[in-house]
Amino acid sequence: KAGDYRFDSPISPLEAIEKMRRGEVHLERVTIPEGFNRYDIAEALASKTGKATKEEFLRLMEDQTPVRQFAPEARDLEGYLFPDTYNYSAKTTPQELVRMMVARFNEVFTPQWRARATELGFSLHQVVTLASIIEEEARVPDERPLISSVFNNRLKIGMPLGSDPTFIYASILAGDYDGNPNQPRHRRRDSRYNTYLYAGLPPGPIASPGRASIEAALYPAESDYLYFVVSGTEGRHKFSRSSAEHDQAVEEYRKLQRELREQQQDGK
Repeated sequence: KAGDYRFDSPISPLEAIEKMRRGEVHLERVTIPEGFNRYDIAEALASKTGKATKEEFLRLMEDQTPVRQFAPEARDLEGYLFPDTYNYSAKTTPQELVRMMVARFNEVFTPQWRARATELGFSLHQVVTLASIIEEEARVPDERPLISSVFNNRLKIGMPLGSDPTFIYASILAGDYDGNPNQPRHRRRDSRYNTYLYAGLPPGPIASPGRASIEAALYPAESDYLYFVVSGTEGRHKFSRSSAEHDQAVEEYRKLQRELREQQQDGK
């Protein structure tokens, strides 16, 4: 069978012929982690596969044609390049790689999930958008449904989501992100992706959510929480029902940060 083959040495001619007869074409692998945005994915594909440059992969990802049928609101492929491990051969084209990732998304997002989205009053695009924010906020897997409940509760009362990863993404889109989320200009950026300034969901996903984050978006925990903040060094969050509770949790976090800085200075 036609294709690229890799033979362990030494190997006899008969063994080589048998390997080709069975079609054991040599395949390479590339893994895309959960939470990568399309810029990260384009860079990973360019560096690991060598099939095209980052810019060429990005141009392919700006074409929403592969998702137009099931996500007509999508402006590009952000959120639909499913995080997974993909096999490719020397003959695989950059376009095939990108479409492979979209096909995987379509496979994972089952008809049951589509029905659940409709039940919640969300379009598929809105579910993926919310799931991408959950993906970026969650550091501990079992907190995803709770984080989802906070965002769902805020959406129900028209309260801005107030998610840092959204204004970071807005800065990335503007080509202005310097890696510092505490930079005031990022939080003030006038963008529909900035969920501090605009209520509701942003126009689209901010990253590629994995299966667990999509599931959390579709099946949030039952809670009356409206706030959360990191509560320690493990990535866990403190969830609160009122702004007063939240302010106290924020102060506890800041105190912990001050203590950690002091310990680091003492250790020098």
